[in-house]
Amino acid sequence: MSVVETPLPWGQLIPLLAVRLSEPLQYAVVLPFVYKMIEGFHIAESSKDIAFYASLLSSSFAIAQTLTIMYWSRLSDRIGRRPVLLMGLSGNFVSFLLFAVSPTFYIALGARSLNGMLAGNVAVMKSVMAEISDDSNRARVMALLPLVWNVGSVAGSAAGGVLADPAREGGMLEGVRVFRMFPYLLPCLVASCVTLVGLVLGTFVVRETLRKRGAEEGVPLLGGRPRRGFRELMTPVVSSVMFNNAMSSLIVSMSDQVYPIFAATGRSDGGLGFDSREIGYSLAISGLAVFYLQLAVYPRMERRYGALGCYRRGLLVLVPYLVAMPWVSMVGRKGVVWPLLVGLLLVKVAGQVLVFTSINLLTVNLAPTREDLGFMNGVQQVAMSATRMLGPLMGGIAWSWSQRMSGYPLNAHFVWILSAVLAGWSLFLARNVPDSVNTFAADQPIDQQTIDD
Repeated sequence: MSVVETPLPWGQLIPLLAVRLSEPLQYAVVLPFVYKMIEGFHIAESSKDIAFYASLLSSSFAIAQTLTIMYWSRLSDRIGRRPVLLMGLSGNFVSFLLFAVSPTFYIALGARSLNGMLAGNVAVMKSVMAEISDDSNRARVMALLPLVWNVGSVAGSAAGGVLADPAREGGMLEGVRVFRMFPYLLPCLVASCVTLVGLVLGTFVVRETLRKRGAEEGVPLLGGRPRRGFRELMTPVVSSVMFNNAMSSLIVSMSDQVYPIFAATGRSDGGLGFDSREIGYSLAISGLAVFYLQLAVYPRMERRYGALGCYRRGLLVLVPYLVAMPWVSMVGRKGVVWPLLVGLLLVKVAGQVLVFTSINLLTVNLAPTREDLGFMNGVQQVAMSATRMLGPLMGGIAWSWSQRMSGYPLNAHFVWILSAVLAGWSLFLARNVPDSVNTFAADQPIDQQTIDD
């Protein structure tokens, strides 16, 4: 007997998704021009060192987010989701504009760090999405988060590639003084405007979703079930899922950081020799497939295989993509490079949809009560932020090192092969996660709740 799916609450989903859109836009809009931005700061001694400084810039966001995400997550469990979302949007708006007008590398580094320090929305948003859904539609609702991430990544990549340095000779705003002084201000302004729209919608449309267990069951809030501590919540099963989450994030952050550097590097050094526009187009074109994968394919696969099964299949898909990517630079003609490149990036998108949508579902399934959703999503985001801090650093250092080496596999293939090996190891570890994680625990009656040992 099939379960009737509850209609999606679009009245709240649409403004919430608009709020969520700001972070992927700010992340992706930088990728097409980060190579040229670092080059313009004149801090790298040679072009082979640019990847290292680009990785520092990317990692600064993740380092700051890692240090503060649990504070924002637990704060949302106490004062509500909506106030924390609004604080995060306000901080993102100001700090990203500061990044856009940074005259030196170290000011840009400080602005990205401030951006990460105030970026608590991602963990809080996952809690909100879990709270406005039920067992019949939760997979479809949670699938919208990575969908919005990919939409923002596509739009941000395109904006960063097309709008960067608009005052250059032949550019759309050739000679405009402000854009000569700040060549990357225009794409950052576009991303900041989206953040401002999210802030307005969050202020006037988004409703509070946190409901205390005591309030639902007629029990006074202060006399309800005591809050579980860190050790009680971090069971072996939770720890196993979080470690798998961290490994997946490390793999993807490494490869995502290296791709624009790989694409911008000359063919003689094992790259593709792309300019900022070509990098932006390549990221945008492949990202278009996410609409179909996220809305049509993933919910069906989740019903058939469960979130854990989808997660394992996503890792399996990522391995051949990682192994094959560096071989594209060996193709001589761009007319052949583009079909191969887009095909591989489509494989990457499919793998990432399966991995990250599934890990989001598994995380909310682990929370024993709704009051623990903020904590659980915060722990997940700490794991992701920590590895997103290490991933770009590892990728940048490995790429810079490989540029000084010759001979397979220590040449430009090295970082891709390393990522593929880590993906295979993560797939092996995922076999030990029990199927019980496919069930949402927070809706069980209090006297029936257990935490897996």
